[in-house]
Amino acid sequence: MQGLKIKELEVEEIGCFKHLLIEPAPGVNLICGGNGTGKSTLLKCIASGFINSAQYLTLKKRQGSRQGLVRLKCDAGRDTAAPGGAQPEAVEVKYQVNNFSPVEREQISTGLARWARYVMQLGVNRLPSYIQIDSLKKDSEVSDYDAAQEMLAGLDLQGGKEWFIRRFLFADKEGSLSSTQLHNFALAREVFGLLDEHISFERVAGDSYDIILKTQDGSVYLEYLSDGYKAAVFMLLGLIMTIDYRFKEQGGIKAEDFAGIILIDELELHLHPKWQGKILGVLRRLLPQAQIFATTHSAGVLQGAGPGEVISLTRSEDGLIEVRRLPQDSHGFWGWSQEEILTEIMGLDSLNSPVVDVLLQRFEQELCAGDRAGALKVRDELQELLNPGNPLSQVLEIEAVGAGHSEICSLREQKSG
Repeated sequence: MQGLKIKELEVEEIGCFKHLLIEPAPGVNLICGGNGTGKSTLLKCIASGFINSAQYLTLKKRQGSRQGLVRLKCDAGRDTAAPGGAQPEAVEVKYQVNNFSPVEREQISTGLARWARYVMQLGVNRLPSYIQIDSLKKDSEVSDYDAAQEMLAGLDLQGGKEWFIRRFLFADKEGSLSSTQLHNFALAREVFGLLDEHISFERVAGDSYDIILKTQDGSVYLEYLSDGYKAAVFMLLGLIMTIDYRFKEQGGIKAEDFAGIILIDELELHLHPKWQGKILGVLRRLLPQAQIFATTHSAGVLQGAGPGEVISLTRSEDGLIEVRRLPQDSHGFWGWSQEEILTEIMGLDSLNSPVVDVLLQRFEQELCAGDRAGALKVRDELQELLNPGNPLSQVLEIEAVGAGHSEICSLREQKSG
C-alpha cells in the first residue's frame, strides 16, 4: 500500500514566520494559536509543495525579506505499516517564494506533483448550496495533474452528493461496483449518523435524485439540515469520494487504508461545541492511516488530541512566531478541561469577560488601599454580573470581609515588581 507522510516542515521568511521547524506526528496534528500566527499559512506551505508548474503560488514572502523558503521532508512510497511493507523513500524538497505584492504571480515546480493524489486540502468554504441533479454523470477520472490542480483551490465537495447517489443506485446491481467501491459506499452511509445518532440515511428520492435523511423531525432533505451538519457531512463525503476516484486506476483503496495527507482549515467550522468534541474522533475512525493537519480555535477539538498531536503557535517577547512549549502530554489532553486548554495551550489570559476582569482589578485595588467600603461596592457590582453558581462569588465574600487581604496585596506587589 502506497503512502505519504510529512516528517519535517521548515519555513523561513514566509508570511509572519521568521523561522519555524516542525516535526509533525504521523497521525493527527492540530495547529492552534491566535489570529495572525500563521496556522493557515502552514497548511499552504505543505499544499504548495505538491502543485504543478501550471499553478501560481498563493504564498508570499515575509515583509522586508529578500526571499522566503519552504523545506519539506517526506516519507513517500510503500507504507511500512502494511503487510510486507518496505522502507519508504525519503524525499526532501525546497522551494523559494520571491513575491510579496498581491498582484505578483509566481510559479514553482518541486517535483512532488506526482504524489499530489496523496494530498487533500480543504479550505473554509465547505458549505455547498443546494444542488439540483437532473442526470448522473460517469465517475470522474483523476490524474496526478488533476489532483495537483485541486491542491490550492481545495477539494470540490459539491460532487459528494452525486457520487453518493450514483453509488446508491448501483450498489445492488451485481458486478456494477467493485468490492472496494461497495465498502467505501457503506462507510459513506454511516457518515450521516456519526455526529448525531438521531440522524440516518433513509433513501434517495426517485423523482429528484435527492438524499433523504431520517431525523427526529421526520424525513428531511439533506440540504435542510443545519449548516454545521452539512459542512461536516459534505467534508466527510468529499474525502471518501476523492479517495474512491483518485485510486480507481490502481484497483481502488478503502478509505480506512488511505495513508496520505489531509489538510483542513478550521476543523470545527460551523459546529456546536458538542459536535466540535466529536469531529476529530469521526476523522480518526474514517481515516485511521492518514496524516491529518487541521487548524482549530476549539478547546473541544483539542480535548481529543493524543500525545504530541498539538502544535500551539504563539508570539515570543520579540514578536516572532514560535511553537509554544506545552506541558508534558504523555497521555494527550483527554483529561484536560476546556478551561485548562484555553489558558495553558491556547494562551488565554483570562476566562472572564473584559467587564468582569476590570471590576476584579478595581476590587483588588480597593482592598489593597484599605478602602473596605469601596471594595464592598465593587463586590456588589460583581455579584450582580456573575452566574449565581460561580464559586468566585464566595471568594469575593471572604476577601471583602478581610480574609486573604494581605495575600492579595502581596501577590499584586509581586506581579508589579
